[in-house]
Amino acid sequence: MKIKTYQLIRVSVGIQLTDDSPLIMAFQLYTTEFCSSVLRRCFSSSLVRNKKEVRCTVNKNVTTVEGVIVPSEREGKVICLDGFGDPRDTDPISRLGLNIRHTDVRILSQFLRPDGTVLPRHVTGISCRSQWHLELMIERAREAGLLPLRIEPDGIHVYKKRGRNQFNVYYDSEMIGLPRASKKATKYVPPE
Repeated sequence: MKIKTYQLIRVSVGIQLTDDSPLIMAFQLYTTEFCSSVLRRCFSSSLVRNKKEVRCTVNKNVTTVEGVIVPSEREGKVICLDGFGDPRDTDPISRLGLNIRHTDVRILSQFLRPDGTVLPRHVTGISCRSQWHLELMIERAREAGLLPLRIEPDGIHVYKKRGRNQFNVYYDSEMIGLPRASKKATKYVPPE
């Protein structure tokens, strides 16, 4: 009878198992279930904010795979939100108090996919109000001819067709979108 010692990554089990033991047969038959339930506990995850390099080291019969933090090449170019605004506010646009206009094409283009469509909220991580505001500003930038309507798969930018005598589009008002309704409703006074 052969006896094998099985060792999991970072957790030494140290149980003597034979080839016909129920655990080995279950491992051979239900590998995906075993890996998803038991081995998931053996791995740990860390913060995703840092850039990491994967390093594999082999010592005798133990293989260790670890992620080592590497300094980012964008270190001085990224805004640090620590100390700005309300820390409970997760929306970076409202937290920094940015007033994005339709002429801020570089900012607006960061919220567009390569084909020219707007990224959804669950990808960008902004609030519903900021998403609505960005979509309105992107629409205004497209109407003004600052952003393309769409980008073809071959890379051709398609802009809005404008007539020969079409005037330029300007949005001079600081009011963005529709005005908010007043919280205090006016009371009805019957005529005398």
